[in-house]
Amino acid sequence: MKNKLNTAKRMFHLAFCLLVSLIAAMLPASAAVADASAGADDGIVRWLIILIAILFACILLLIGLTQWVRIRLRRALNELKALRASDKGSSDDAKVPEAPAKAPQKPVPEAKKEQTKEQPPEPVKAPAEEHTIAPVEKKEEKKVEAQKAEAKKTEAKKAAMTDEERSAAVAGAISSVRGDEKQEDDMSLVLVAPDGRRVLIKQRQSFRARMIQACDESKGYYSELKNYLLSFDGVVASDSWNYESYGAARRQLAKINITGKTIVLFLALDPASLEGSKYKFDDVGDRKRYEKTPVKLKIRSARSFKWAKELIDQTMAQNERAAGIPLNQNFVPLYEGKDALIARGLIQVSAQEVDTGKKLTDEEIIALIESGAKVEGARSVPAIDPAYADEYIPHVDTVTVEQAASLLDNTVAEHHLAHLAASGKKEGKQDIINVDTLDANFEEGDTVTLSKLKELKLVEPSTVRLKVLARGMLTKPLVVEAEDFSIDAVKMILLTGGTPVELD
Repeated sequence: MKNKLNTAKRMFHLAFCLLVSLIAAMLPASAAVADASAGADDGIVRWLIILIAILFACILLLIGLTQWVRIRLRRALNELKALRASDKGSSDDAKVPEAPAKAPQKPVPEAKKEQTKEQPPEPVKAPAEEHTIAPVEKKEEKKVEAQKAEAKKTEAKKAAMTDEERSAAVAGAISSVRGDEKQEDDMSLVLVAPDGRRVLIKQRQSFRARMIQACDESKGYYSELKNYLLSFDGVVASDSWNYESYGAARRQLAKINITGKTIVLFLALDPASLEGSKYKFDDVGDRKRYEKTPVKLKIRSARSFKWAKELIDQTMAQNERAAGIPLNQNFVPLYEGKDALIARGLIQVSAQEVDTGKKLTDEEIIALIESGAKVEGARSVPAIDPAYADEYIPHVDTVTVEQAASLLDNTVAEHHLAHLAASGKKEGKQDIINVDTLDANFEEGDTVTLSKLKELKLVEPSTVRLKVLARGMLTKPLVVEAEDFSIDAVKMILLTGGTPVELD
Protein backbone atom coordinates (compact mmCIF):
# COMPACT_ATOMS: atom_id res chain seq x y z
CA MET A 1 0.00 0.00 0.00
CA LYS A 2 2.83 2.36 0.83
CA ASN A 3 4.43 1.82 -2.57
CA LYS A 4 1.16 2.70 -4.34
CA LEU A 5 0.80 5.95 -2.40
CA ASN A 6 4.33 6.93 -3.27
CA THR A 7 3.62 6.20 -6.94
CA ALA A 8 0.46 8.35 -6.90
CA LYS A 9 2.30 11.25 -5.37
CA ARG A 10 4.98 11.03 -7.98
CA MET A 11 2.39 10.95 -10.83
CA PHE A 12 0.60 14.01 -9.39
CA HIS A 13 3.92 15.82 -9.22
CA LEU A 14 4.61 14.99 -12.86
CA ALA A 15 1.17 16.22 -13.97
CA PHE A 16 1.59 19.44 -12.02
CA CYS A 17 4.96 20.04 -13.69
CA LEU A 18 3.44 19.47 -17.15
CA LEU A 19 0.53 21.86 -16.45
CA VAL A 20 2.84 24.60 -15.25
CA SER A 21 4.96 24.13 -18.35
CA LEU A 22 1.99 24.51 -20.70
CA ILE A 23 0.72 27.63 -18.95
CA ALA A 24 4.17 29.15 -18.99
CA ALA A 25 4.45 28.47 -22.71
CA MET A 26 0.97 29.83 -23.63
CA LEU A 27 1.11 33.14 -21.80
CA PRO A 28 4.05 34.66 -23.67
CA ALA A 29 2.72 33.42 -26.99
CA SER A 30 -0.74 35.00 -26.49
CA ALA A 31 0.85 38.25 -25.36
CA ALA A 32 2.95 38.33 -28.49
CA VAL A 33 -0.05 37.83 -30.80
CA ALA A 34 -2.10 40.53 -29.05
CA ASP A 35 0.61 43.12 -29.40
CA ALA A 36 1.70 42.21 -32.94
CA SER A 37 0.08 45.29 -34.30
CA ALA A 38 1.49 47.63 -31.70
CA GLY A 39 4.35 48.48 -33.92
CA ALA A 40 7.10 47.07 -36.01
CA ASP A 41 9.84 48.63 -33.87
CA ASP A 42 9.03 46.50 -30.88
CA GLY A 43 8.69 43.28 -32.90
CA ILE A 44 12.19 42.05 -32.32
CA VAL A 45 12.01 42.55 -28.56
CA ARG A 46 8.71 40.69 -28.35
CA TRP A 47 10.00 37.76 -30.40
CA LEU A 48 12.96 37.49 -28.04
CA ILE A 49 10.58 37.38 -25.08
CA ILE A 50 8.57 34.66 -26.83
CA LEU A 51 11.71 32.59 -27.46
CA ILE A 52 12.79 32.92 -23.84
CA ALA A 53 9.37 31.79 -22.67
CA ILE A 54 9.43 28.81 -25.00
CA LEU A 55 12.94 27.90 -23.75
CA PHE A 56 11.74 28.13 -20.14
CA ALA A 57 8.79 25.89 -20.99
CA CYS A 58 11.09 23.32 -22.60
CA ILE A 59 13.27 23.22 -19.49
CA LEU A 60 10.24 22.59 -17.32
CA LEU A 61 9.05 19.86 -19.69
CA LEU A 62 12.50 18.25 -19.55
CA ILE A 63 12.43 18.25 -15.74
CA GLY A 64 9.04 16.62 -15.70
CA LEU A 65 10.08 14.02 -18.26
CA THR A 66 13.20 13.16 -16.20
CA GLN A 67 11.07 12.68 -13.09
CA TRP A 68 8.73 10.38 -14.98
CA VAL A 69 11.62 8.26 -16.33
CA ARG A 70 13.13 7.96 -12.83
CA ILE A 71 9.82 6.71 -11.42
CA ARG A 72 9.49 4.13 -14.15
CA LEU A 73 13.08 2.93 -13.67
CA ARG A 74 12.65 2.58 -9.90
CA ARG A 75 9.47 0.59 -10.41
CA ALA A 76 11.29 -1.77 -12.80
CA LEU A 77 14.13 -2.30 -10.28
CA ASN A 78 11.67 -3.11 -7.48
CA GLU A 79 9.96 -5.69 -9.68
CA LEU A 80 13.33 -7.26 -10.49
CA LYS A 81 14.25 -7.52 -6.77
CA ALA A 82 10.94 -9.13 -5.96
CA LEU A 83 11.47 -11.64 -8.75
CA ARG A 84 14.93 -12.61 -7.44
CA ALA A 85 13.61 -12.96 -3.89
CA SER A 86 10.87 -15.29 -5.08
CA ASP A 87 13.41 -17.41 -7.02
CA LYS A 88 15.61 -17.73 -3.91
CA GLY A 89 12.67 -18.70 -1.75
CA SER A 90 11.66 -21.42 -4.18
CA SER A 91 15.21 -22.89 -4.18
CA ASP A 92 15.28 -22.95 -0.33
CA ASP A 93 11.92 -24.63 -0.28
CA ALA A 94 13.27 -27.35 -2.53
CA LYS A 95 15.86 -28.35 0.10
CA VAL A 96 13.35 -28.71 2.91
CA PRO A 97 11.62 -32.12 3.00
CA GLU A 98 8.00 -31.99 1.97
CA ALA A 99 5.61 -31.54 4.82
CA PRO A 100 2.34 -33.50 4.99
CA ALA A 101 -0.58 -31.97 3.22
CA LYS A 102 -2.39 -29.36 5.23
CA ALA A 103 -5.86 -27.97 5.10
CA PRO A 104 -6.30 -25.11 2.62
CA GLN A 105 -5.50 -21.76 4.23
CA LYS A 106 -7.69 -18.73 4.15
CA PRO A 107 -6.75 -16.00 1.67
CA VAL A 108 -4.31 -13.50 3.13
CA PRO A 109 -5.45 -9.87 3.09
CA GLU A 110 -3.63 -7.42 0.82
CA ALA A 111 -2.02 -5.54 3.72
CA LYS A 112 -0.53 -8.76 5.14
CA LYS A 113 0.80 -9.68 1.71
CA GLU A 114 2.65 -6.35 1.52
CA GLN A 115 4.20 -6.97 4.93
CA THR A 116 5.21 -10.48 3.87
CA LYS A 117 6.99 -9.11 0.80
CA GLU A 118 8.95 -6.59 2.84
CA GLN A 119 10.10 -9.07 5.56
CA PRO A 120 13.00 -11.44 4.71
CA PRO A 121 12.20 -15.12 4.54
CA GLU A 122 12.54 -17.02 7.83
CA PRO A 123 15.67 -19.23 8.09
CA VAL A 124 15.07 -22.89 7.58
CA LYS A 125 15.50 -24.88 10.80
CA ALA A 126 18.39 -27.35 10.83
CA PRO A 127 17.73 -31.06 11.35
CA ALA A 128 17.74 -32.40 14.88
CA GLU A 129 21.17 -34.03 14.41
CA GLU A 130 22.89 -30.66 13.92
CA HIS A 131 21.47 -29.38 17.22
CA THR A 132 23.12 -32.31 19.03
CA ILE A 133 26.56 -31.82 17.39
CA ALA A 134 26.84 -28.04 17.79
CA PRO A 135 27.02 -28.01 21.63
CA VAL A 136 29.74 -30.70 21.56
CA GLU A 137 31.82 -28.70 19.08
CA LYS A 138 31.43 -25.54 21.18
CA LYS A 139 32.47 -27.47 24.28
CA GLU A 140 35.63 -28.73 22.58
CA GLU A 141 36.45 -25.22 21.35
CA LYS A 142 36.07 -23.85 24.87
CA LYS A 143 38.33 -26.61 26.20
CA VAL A 144 41.05 -25.81 23.65
CA GLU A 145 40.79 -22.09 24.42
CA ALA A 146 41.08 -22.82 28.14
CA GLN A 147 44.22 -24.90 27.54
CA LYS A 148 45.76 -22.12 25.46
CA ALA A 149 44.96 -19.58 28.16
CA GLU A 150 46.54 -21.83 30.80
CA ALA A 151 49.66 -22.28 28.67
CA LYS A 152 49.97 -18.50 28.30
CA LYS A 153 49.66 -18.08 32.07
CA THR A 154 52.38 -20.70 32.62
CA GLU A 155 54.72 -18.99 30.18
CA ALA A 156 54.06 -15.62 31.78
CA LYS A 157 54.71 -17.11 35.21
CA LYS A 158 58.02 -18.60 34.07
CA ALA A 159 59.05 -15.30 32.53
CA ALA A 160 58.20 -13.51 35.79
CA MET A 161 60.27 -15.93 37.93
CA THR A 162 63.16 -14.42 39.82
CA ASP A 163 66.64 -15.93 39.63
CA GLU A 164 66.17 -17.45 43.07
CA GLU A 165 62.82 -19.00 42.13
CA ARG A 166 64.27 -20.36 38.89
CA SER A 167 67.23 -21.87 40.76
CA ALA A 168 64.84 -23.43 43.28
CA ALA A 169 62.81 -24.95 40.43
CA VAL A 170 65.95 -26.42 38.87
CA ALA A 171 67.07 -27.77 42.26
CA GLY A 172 63.69 -29.40 42.81
CA ALA A 173 63.73 -30.94 39.33
CA ILE A 174 67.23 -32.37 39.79
CA SER A 175 66.34 -33.63 43.25
CA SER A 176 63.33 -35.46 41.80
CA VAL A 177 65.53 -37.55 39.48
CA ARG A 178 68.60 -37.94 41.70
CA GLY A 179 69.02 -41.55 42.69
CA ASP A 180 70.16 -42.90 46.02
CA GLU A 181 71.79 -40.91 48.80
CA LYS A 182 75.31 -41.62 47.46
CA GLN A 183 74.65 -39.27 44.61
CA GLU A 184 74.06 -36.42 47.05
CA ASP A 185 77.83 -35.84 46.96
CA ASP A 186 78.13 -36.12 43.15
CA MET A 187 78.71 -32.82 41.39
CA SER A 188 77.71 -34.16 37.99
CA LEU A 189 75.23 -36.64 36.59
CA VAL A 190 74.03 -37.73 33.17
CA LEU A 191 70.34 -37.70 32.29
CA VAL A 192 68.93 -39.86 29.51
CA ALA A 193 65.90 -38.28 27.79
CA PRO A 194 62.98 -40.37 26.41
CA ASP A 195 64.26 -39.68 22.88
CA GLY A 196 67.72 -41.09 23.73
CA ARG A 197 69.59 -37.79 24.21
CA ARG A 198 72.21 -37.82 26.96
CA VAL A 199 72.57 -34.59 28.93
CA LEU A 200 75.40 -33.85 31.36
CA ILE A 201 74.28 -31.89 34.42
CA LYS A 202 77.17 -30.14 36.19
CA GLN A 203 76.95 -28.46 39.57
CA ARG A 204 79.70 -25.97 40.41
CA GLN A 205 80.12 -25.28 44.11
CA SER A 206 81.16 -21.94 45.51
CA PHE A 207 83.56 -21.62 48.42
CA ARG A 208 80.63 -20.77 50.68
CA ALA A 209 78.73 -23.90 49.58
CA ARG A 210 81.75 -26.14 50.18
CA MET A 211 82.22 -24.57 53.58
CA ILE A 212 78.56 -25.06 54.53
CA GLN A 213 78.75 -28.76 53.65
CA ALA A 214 82.18 -29.38 55.18
CA CYS A 215 82.77 -31.65 58.16
CA ASP A 216 82.73 -30.27 61.69
CA GLU A 217 86.54 -30.51 62.07
CA SER A 218 87.16 -28.44 58.93
CA LYS A 219 84.58 -25.88 60.02
CA GLY A 220 86.33 -25.60 63.38
CA TYR A 221 89.71 -24.93 61.74
CA TYR A 222 88.11 -22.37 59.43
CA SER A 223 86.44 -20.46 62.28
CA GLU A 224 89.66 -20.30 64.34
CA LEU A 225 91.75 -19.19 61.34
CA LYS A 226 89.28 -16.44 60.46
CA ASN A 227 89.23 -15.17 64.06
CA TYR A 228 93.04 -15.12 64.10
CA LEU A 229 93.40 -13.31 60.76
CA LEU A 230 90.80 -10.66 61.61
CA SER A 231 92.47 -9.92 64.95
CA PHE A 232 95.31 -8.06 63.17
CA ASP A 233 95.04 -4.34 62.69
CA GLY A 234 93.09 -3.27 59.60
CA VAL A 235 92.57 -6.77 58.16
CA VAL A 236 89.19 -7.38 56.58
CA ALA A 237 87.63 -10.40 54.84
CA SER A 238 85.92 -10.55 51.47
CA ASP A 239 84.06 -13.52 50.05
CA SER A 240 84.40 -14.58 46.39
CA TRP A 241 83.18 -17.61 44.45
CA ASN A 242 86.35 -19.69 44.80
CA TYR A 243 87.80 -18.62 48.14
CA GLU A 244 87.75 -16.11 51.00
CA SER A 245 90.34 -13.33 50.83
CA TYR A 246 91.95 -11.28 53.62
CA GLY A 247 93.69 -7.98 53.06
CA ALA A 248 94.59 -4.56 54.41
CA ALA A 249 95.37 -1.23 52.74
CA ARG A 250 94.43 -2.66 49.34
CA ARG A 251 97.01 -5.43 49.71
CA GLN A 252 96.07 -9.11 49.60
CA LEU A 253 97.57 -10.98 52.56
CA ALA A 254 95.87 -14.39 52.72
CA LYS A 255 93.26 -16.69 51.21
CA ILE A 256 91.29 -19.58 52.64
CA ASN A 257 89.91 -22.40 50.51
CA ILE A 258 88.58 -25.89 51.16
CA THR A 259 89.00 -29.03 49.06
CA GLY A 260 87.12 -32.07 50.26
CA LYS A 261 87.77 -32.16 54.00
CA THR A 262 90.97 -30.12 53.93
CA ILE A 263 91.27 -26.41 54.76
CA VAL A 264 93.88 -24.76 52.52
CA LEU A 265 95.64 -21.50 53.49
CA PHE A 266 97.47 -19.27 50.99
CA LEU A 267 99.81 -16.57 52.34
CA ALA A 268 101.61 -13.57 50.83
CA LEU A 269 105.08 -14.86 51.69
CA ASP A 270 108.16 -15.47 49.56
CA PRO A 271 108.47 -19.26 49.13
CA ALA A 272 112.25 -18.94 48.84
CA SER A 273 112.41 -17.62 52.42
CA LEU A 274 110.87 -20.86 53.71
CA GLU A 275 113.12 -23.29 51.86
CA GLY A 276 114.71 -25.75 54.29
CA SER A 277 112.32 -24.80 57.13
CA LYS A 278 110.15 -27.14 59.11
CA TYR A 279 107.03 -26.00 57.25
CA LYS A 280 105.58 -28.30 54.60
CA PHE A 281 104.14 -26.08 51.94
CA ASP A 282 103.71 -25.83 48.17
CA ASP A 283 104.84 -23.00 45.91
CA VAL A 284 101.84 -22.10 43.68
CA GLY A 285 103.13 -18.73 42.55
CA ASP A 286 103.17 -19.90 38.93
CA ARG A 287 99.38 -19.78 38.90
CA LYS A 288 97.88 -16.38 38.17
CA ARG A 289 95.18 -16.85 40.80
CA TYR A 290 97.76 -17.29 43.59
CA GLU A 291 100.65 -15.14 42.37
CA LYS A 292 100.10 -12.69 45.27
CA THR A 293 99.73 -15.51 47.84
CA PRO A 294 102.14 -18.18 46.59
CA VAL A 295 102.67 -20.19 49.82
CA LYS A 296 100.09 -22.99 50.07
CA LEU A 297 99.62 -24.80 53.37
CA LYS A 298 97.15 -27.66 53.95
CA ILE A 299 95.65 -27.86 57.44
CA ARG A 300 94.90 -31.45 58.41
CA SER A 301 95.99 -31.60 62.05
CA ALA A 302 96.75 -29.54 65.15
CA ARG A 303 100.41 -29.34 64.10
CA SER A 304 99.64 -27.94 60.63
CA PHE A 305 97.19 -25.51 62.25
CA LYS A 306 99.99 -24.32 64.60
CA TRP A 307 102.27 -23.82 61.58
CA ALA A 308 99.52 -21.82 59.87
CA LYS A 309 99.34 -19.37 62.77
CA GLU A 310 103.12 -18.97 62.81
CA LEU A 311 103.21 -18.25 59.08
CA ILE A 312 100.34 -15.78 59.48
CA ASP A 313 102.44 -13.93 62.10
CA GLN A 314 105.32 -13.70 59.61
CA THR A 315 103.00 -12.43 56.88
CA MET A 316 101.49 -9.72 59.09
CA ALA A 317 104.91 -8.63 60.38
CA GLN A 318 106.23 -8.18 56.83
CA ASN A 319 103.19 -6.06 55.99
CA GLU A 320 103.34 -4.02 59.22
CA ARG A 321 100.06 -5.28 60.61
CA ALA A 322 100.02 -5.15 64.41
CA ALA A 323 98.41 -7.97 66.37
CA GLY A 324 95.24 -7.01 68.16
CA ILE A 325 92.91 -8.57 70.67
CA PRO A 326 92.10 -12.17 69.63
CA LEU A 327 88.52 -12.54 68.45
CA ASN A 328 86.21 -15.27 69.63
CA GLN A 329 83.34 -15.20 67.14
CA ASN A 330 81.57 -18.26 65.84
CA PHE A 331 82.10 -18.40 62.08
CA VAL A 332 80.92 -21.99 61.74
CA PRO A 333 78.16 -22.07 59.07
CA LEU A 334 75.10 -24.23 59.57
CA TYR A 335 74.73 -27.23 57.27
CA GLU A 336 72.36 -26.94 54.30
CA GLY A 337 71.38 -29.47 51.65
CA LYS A 338 72.42 -29.20 48.03
CA ASP A 339 68.91 -28.23 46.87
CA ALA A 340 68.84 -25.25 49.23
CA LEU A 341 72.30 -24.16 48.06
CA ILE A 342 71.25 -24.35 44.41
CA ALA A 343 68.15 -22.31 45.21
CA ARG A 344 70.35 -19.68 46.88
CA GLY A 345 72.70 -19.59 43.90
CA LEU A 346 75.66 -20.93 45.90
CA ILE A 347 75.81 -23.91 43.54
CA GLN A 348 75.62 -23.17 39.83
CA VAL A 349 73.90 -25.70 37.60
CA SER A 350 74.75 -26.05 33.93
CA ALA A 351 73.71 -28.63 31.36
CA GLN A 352 74.67 -29.61 27.85
CA GLU A 353 74.04 -32.48 25.48
CA VAL A 354 76.87 -35.01 25.58
CA ASP A 355 76.93 -35.69 21.84
CA THR A 356 76.30 -32.23 20.35
CA GLY A 357 77.61 -29.96 23.12
CA LYS A 358 74.44 -27.85 22.98
CA LYS A 359 73.91 -25.92 26.22
CA LEU A 360 70.51 -26.03 27.94
CA THR A 361 68.77 -23.20 29.79
CA ASP A 362 67.18 -23.62 33.23
CA GLU A 363 63.75 -23.88 31.61
CA GLU A 364 65.01 -26.58 29.23
CA ILE A 365 66.50 -28.54 32.15
CA ILE A 366 63.14 -28.47 33.95
CA ALA A 367 61.27 -29.44 30.75
CA LEU A 368 63.74 -32.30 30.13
CA ILE A 369 63.17 -33.74 33.60
CA GLU A 370 59.40 -33.26 33.33
CA SER A 371 59.43 -35.17 30.03
CA GLY A 372 60.59 -38.29 31.89
CA ALA A 373 64.41 -38.13 31.72
CA LYS A 374 66.19 -40.60 34.01
CA VAL A 375 69.61 -40.61 35.63
CA GLU A 376 72.08 -42.81 33.80
CA GLY A 377 72.93 -45.85 35.85
CA ALA A 378 74.85 -44.71 38.93
CA ARG A 379 78.24 -46.36 39.30
CA SER A 380 79.99 -47.08 42.54
CA VAL A 381 83.78 -46.60 42.60
CA PRO A 382 85.50 -49.13 44.88
CA ALA A 383 87.09 -47.43 47.84
CA ILE A 384 90.69 -48.05 48.82
CA ASP A 385 91.16 -49.29 52.37
CA PRO A 386 92.45 -46.16 54.22
CA ALA A 387 94.56 -48.18 56.65
CA TYR A 388 96.26 -50.08 53.84
CA ALA A 389 96.75 -46.91 51.82
CA ASP A 390 98.37 -45.06 54.75
CA GLU A 391 100.78 -47.95 55.32
CA TYR A 392 101.92 -48.59 51.76
CA ILE A 393 101.24 -45.33 49.86
CA PRO A 394 103.10 -42.21 50.97
CA HIS A 395 101.14 -39.01 50.44
CA VAL A 396 102.67 -36.07 48.61
CA ASP A 397 101.12 -32.83 47.48
CA THR A 398 103.09 -32.68 44.23
CA VAL A 399 104.68 -35.52 42.30
CA THR A 400 106.66 -35.91 39.08
CA VAL A 401 107.04 -39.01 36.94
CA GLU A 402 110.53 -39.65 38.29
CA GLN A 403 109.45 -39.25 41.93
CA ALA A 404 106.48 -41.57 41.43
CA ALA A 405 108.70 -44.29 39.99
CA SER A 406 110.92 -44.25 43.09
CA LEU A 407 108.26 -43.73 45.79
CA LEU A 408 105.84 -46.56 44.96
CA ASP A 409 106.33 -50.18 43.99
CA ASN A 410 104.61 -51.49 40.86
CA THR A 411 102.82 -54.31 42.68
CA VAL A 412 101.35 -51.85 45.24
CA ALA A 413 100.16 -49.56 42.47
CA GLU A 414 98.51 -52.44 40.59
CA HIS A 415 96.84 -53.62 43.78
CA HIS A 416 95.29 -50.17 44.35
CA LEU A 417 94.02 -49.80 40.80
CA ALA A 418 90.25 -49.79 41.30
CA HIS A 419 88.05 -51.65 38.82
CA LEU A 420 84.58 -50.66 37.68
CA ALA A 421 82.28 -52.64 35.42
CA ALA A 422 81.15 -50.46 32.52
CA SER A 423 78.07 -50.93 30.33
CA GLY A 424 79.94 -53.42 28.13
CA LYS A 425 83.16 -53.92 26.25
CA LYS A 426 83.80 -50.93 24.02
CA GLU A 427 85.25 -51.37 20.57
CA GLY A 428 86.40 -48.35 18.63
CA LYS A 429 88.87 -45.50 18.58
CA GLN A 430 91.17 -45.06 21.57
CA ASP A 431 92.71 -41.73 22.56
CA ILE A 432 95.32 -40.86 25.16
CA ILE A 433 95.47 -38.16 27.82
CA ASN A 434 98.46 -37.15 29.94
CA VAL A 435 98.40 -36.62 33.70
CA ASP A 436 99.70 -33.05 33.51
CA THR A 437 96.83 -32.17 31.11
CA LEU A 438 94.35 -33.43 33.71
CA ASP A 439 96.13 -31.38 36.38
CA ALA A 440 95.77 -28.20 34.30
CA ASN A 441 92.07 -28.65 33.48
CA PHE A 442 90.48 -30.12 36.63
CA GLU A 443 90.12 -28.98 40.23
CA GLU A 444 90.99 -30.96 43.35
CA GLY A 445 88.61 -33.85 43.96
CA ASP A 446 87.09 -33.79 40.46
CA THR A 447 86.12 -37.00 38.69
CA VAL A 448 87.66 -37.27 35.24
CA THR A 449 85.52 -39.13 32.68
CA LEU A 450 85.59 -39.47 28.92
CA SER A 451 82.44 -37.37 28.52
CA LYS A 452 84.02 -34.50 30.49
CA LEU A 453 87.17 -34.69 28.40
CA LYS A 454 85.06 -34.45 25.24
CA GLU A 455 83.24 -31.50 26.71
CA LEU A 456 86.57 -29.74 27.30
CA LYS A 457 87.71 -30.79 23.80
CA LEU A 458 90.78 -32.55 25.21
CA VAL A 459 90.10 -35.73 23.19
CA GLU A 460 88.51 -36.41 19.82
CA PRO A 461 84.69 -36.53 19.75
CA SER A 462 84.79 -40.00 18.16
CA THR A 463 86.84 -41.47 21.03
CA VAL A 464 85.24 -44.45 22.81
CA ARG A 465 88.23 -45.71 24.83
CA LEU A 466 90.70 -43.73 26.95
CA LYS A 467 94.25 -44.41 28.11
CA VAL A 468 96.03 -42.28 30.74
CA LEU A 469 99.79 -41.73 30.47
CA ALA A 470 102.31 -40.24 32.91
CA ARG A 471 103.92 -36.91 32.02
CA GLY A 472 104.97 -33.74 33.78
CA MET A 473 103.65 -33.08 37.28
CA LEU A 474 100.46 -33.78 39.26
CA THR A 475 99.55 -31.37 42.10
CA LYS A 476 96.07 -32.42 43.22
CA PRO A 477 93.99 -35.51 44.02
CA LEU A 478 91.74 -36.67 41.16
CA VAL A 479 89.44 -39.61 40.50
CA VAL A 480 90.33 -40.72 36.96
CA GLU A 481 88.17 -43.19 35.00
CA ALA A 482 89.71 -44.81 31.91
CA GLU A 483 89.95 -48.12 30.09
CA ASP A 484 93.74 -48.25 30.44
CA PHE A 485 96.56 -46.68 32.49
CA SER A 486 100.33 -46.70 32.38
CA ILE A 487 101.79 -47.90 35.69
CA ASP A 488 103.51 -44.55 36.29
CA ALA A 489 100.20 -42.69 35.78
CA VAL A 490 98.60 -44.96 38.41
CA LYS A 491 101.43 -44.15 40.83
CA MET A 492 101.11 -40.38 40.31
CA ILE A 493 97.36 -40.44 40.91
CA LEU A 494 97.70 -42.61 44.05
CA LEU A 495 100.56 -40.61 45.57
CA THR A 496 98.61 -37.33 45.40
CA GLY A 497 95.60 -38.90 47.13
CA GLY A 498 93.52 -39.65 44.05
CA THR A 499 91.92 -42.82 42.73
CA PRO A 500 92.62 -44.44 39.34
CA VAL A 501 89.55 -46.35 38.16
CA GLU A 502 89.94 -48.92 35.38
CA LEU A 503 86.78 -49.50 33.33
CA ASP A 504 86.24 -53.10 32.20
